[in-house]
Amino acid sequence: MKLKSISDQLIITAVFIAFLLILFGTQKVGITDQDGSCYLKIAEQYSQNNVIVRVEKPFGYRIGQPFLVFVVHKITGFDNYSVFFWMNIICGLLSLLLLNHLLKLNGISTPIRMMMVFVLMCNYLGPIRFNFFERTLIDSISLMYFIFMIIFCFHYQRDGQFSDIFILSILSFFGVFIRETMLVVPMAFLFIKSSFSMNSLRNYFSHPVKNLKSMDFSLFLPLVSGLAGTVFVFILARPVGEYSLLEIGWYLITHKSITTIILAYFNVFGFFIVLWIYYFRLVKYFFVENSFLFMFTLGIFILSWFGGADNERFLFWLTPVLLPMTGLILEKNKHLFRSIPLYLILLSYLITGRVIFIIPPINSDSISNAVYFLTPLGNSVNFYDLWSYYCRAKTSNLFLFQYSSVTLFFLAILYFHDRFRKGKVR
Repeated sequence: MKLKSISDQLIITAVFIAFLLILFGTQKVGITDQDGSCYLKIAEQYSQNNVIVRVEKPFGYRIGQPFLVFVVHKITGFDNYSVFFWMNIICGLLSLLLLNHLLKLNGISTPIRMMMVFVLMCNYLGPIRFNFFERTLIDSISLMYFIFMIIFCFHYQRDGQFSDIFILSILSFFGVFIRETMLVVPMAFLFIKSSFSMNSLRNYFSHPVKNLKSMDFSLFLPLVSGLAGTVFVFILARPVGEYSLLEIGWYLITHKSITTIILAYFNVFGFFIVLWIYYFRLVKYFFVENSFLFMFTLGIFILSWFGGADNERFLFWLTPVLLPMTGLILEKNKHLFRSIPLYLILLSYLITGRVIFIIPPINSDSISNAVYFLTPLGNSVNFYDLWSYYCRAKTSNLFLFQYSSVTLFFLAILYFHDRFRKGKVR
């Protein structure tokens, strides 16, 4: 490993530790009886020597991390709750280090890589900060695992080695023990040799038999492995309770509007979305060159719609795609670092990502008197107004109006900046 790569990782680790110290001093535990409590129950059932776990659906199927927590608990003697928390912290750090490596694979320079790592680390609803609020979730390990799997997809795309397919197959098998949504990666991997140009699509559908014969069936191995792992999960877990994915999905599809998803994107990525809109050709280029990432993005988008109510937690799984894409845009337009628009976008992230505010305690009866600009400003605010799905309709509409207005403002600034720059070049 090159000395520069080691220094990158050391910088990220040092900043992460400093960030942790700040969180230990500012952020209090806010949730102990929601999703995370189900995962803690699984770990506790393993500690009671129960081979078959019985926890509410669908959480009872996600036995991977609780089992690891149980193993560490047995070895160290630390209680399951503490092991869960510190394991999530370690997974959070590994997510940042893996993201840095993924960005490097995409040819992103060090300063831009550090910026994208900062974006992931600091958002209030991201797995790193939210871990301090709800300490027994499986979001941190899920994100780390997603990034790890996507890295091997990139390795295969670059080198075409069967060893990468083999490793990805192993990761797919064990990934479903962590969360069933890990199957999205091997599904997207099927399209790693595809192209989304109109000509290729027309050729594919006009000669289906020919294309089927020429298909590389080794690409199916990770998916088959993931499905095999799913069978084992169903054998080892016996979750209880009434739960129907089709019923929940249909309810969310019919009751969750597209504006809710749009607001969730802004909550997670802030005004980096402006860069995606303005440099749409680079976005198109990125997905044409990495068609499997387009399918992965589509899969997560669908899951964020009907897979659950916490839109933002789903969309954080897109950071291994959208942050490298943002890094590519900045890499191809380094003149932005000598301009006002980019620094306005970065400064605005301090607000949209609530970098300068804590996650407030839950109080469903409280109505915040805070100033509402892109987010409720301050620390003593209504917790539910921080989420695109749970916030009041009036608040949601206000945020959408504000985000839309500021987006148009930033697009105008970018446009005039480009006009001025090109005129100056002439």
